[in-house]
Amino acid sequence: MADRDWKVERSACDASKFTITDLESNQSTEVDLSSFDYEHNSLIKLQADGAMGQQTFQLLSSDNDIKFDFYFEGGKVETRVYDESQYKYKEHMAPVVKIDTTRSILSPMPGAVVSVAVQPGDTVVDGQELCIIEAMKMQNILKSEREGVIKSVNVKSGDSVSVDELLIEFE
Repeated sequence: MADRDWKVERSACDASKFTITDLESNQSTEVDLSSFDYEHNSLIKLQADGAMGQQTFQLLSSDNDIKFDFYFEGGKVETRVYDESQYKYKEHMAPVVKIDTTRSILSPMPGAVVSVAVQPGDTVVDGQELCIIEAMKMQNILKSEREGVIKSVNVKSGDSVSVDELLIEFE
């Protein structure tokens, strides 16, 4: 689905009511956030007027109070929320760079590398142990999610790693 721009305006009379307007079609929907329900740490329920009715979203992540990712009706929805001045200059902002991590093993958490079971040139199979990271006195085994040949190993036993740090690359 293509990117769409929406304008959200808070009602001057009732702070819990918002008007959401699709800037392409100019169609508006009224949303009453007094029905907002945040449960189970990530599920959001909203009641909207008209055909929209009650909707449930699952919040996946948020970055810098601008980027919010949701699951909605079985699909991932990536959103960006801008104030008026940010929106005015949005077209001049650098595009979001998508990093291809399909050939990389990134650290899922901060911790210490306990052991590395592969070296450059090794052929690995799906499910094979690549390395072990210790975090909060628990050892986490990182396994290969694909078959392939190891291009580089960027850590060694005893190294401290941060979340999303590149550990191992495939060819």
